[in-house]
Amino acid sequence: MKSARARIALEVADDERTVVTAVQENSPTSFIRSRRSRAEWLVDVMLAIPRAIVRVFDRMRLDAGAWLDPPSLCGMLPPPPASRTGAGALNREQFGELVLHNLFRLSPRYAAAAVQVAKVAAIVSKYPKSERIAVFVHFTLSRIASIESNPIPVSWLRTRMSDVGRSELNRALEELEDDGFVRLLSVDTDDAKVVIDGISDVVRGRLTHVELIRPL
Repeated sequence: MKSARARIALEVADDERTVVTAVQENSPTSFIRSRRSRAEWLVDVMLAIPRAIVRVFDRMRLDAGAWLDPPSLCGMLPPPPASRTGAGALNREQFGELVLHNLFRLSPRYAAAAVQVAKVAAIVSKYPKSERIAVFVHFTLSRIASIESNPIPVSWLRTRMSDVGRSELNRALEELEDDGFVRLLSVDTDDAKVVIDGISDVVRGRLTHVELIRPL
């Protein structure tokens, strides 16, 4: 709903347009100005046509140039990062370079799948960190659940996503549950690691497993 100030401004603008229109209609030269405006409109249209034709030919020329002399693949990629020194973890650029090299090792099925995942990853990469992790967790859980029966131990996710902090993964699972994508469960188990890697909840106790409701 528009504010009172906005409505007043619109009403004032409408009144001013009404006054101007009335003056033009009552003016003895209004017909001449009207004829002139139509003539100017025709001139603009006649000038616009050759401009449009020029733009079309420019586009065709550029497309033909790209087809005859296409840019190199590496010319469209970011420059490689500095070589890693020491045994530290890879940063995002170094890991990205490793992924680019490994794409050539993929089977045709996984090469096609990588294209689809990359499209989503390109969008998600612009999200805040917490949202990126939530999508990453959702994807990882969806892949595990496609071959394993629900519910999935949270410890499996921690093992698969060792680079994600414990609290970050907990928060991501809680957000996914709030959004209706997963359900956190407390399942009796004798596996000490599954219990330790669970999520503590004041009301529900130790949440050891996660059930996928809606895959990514």
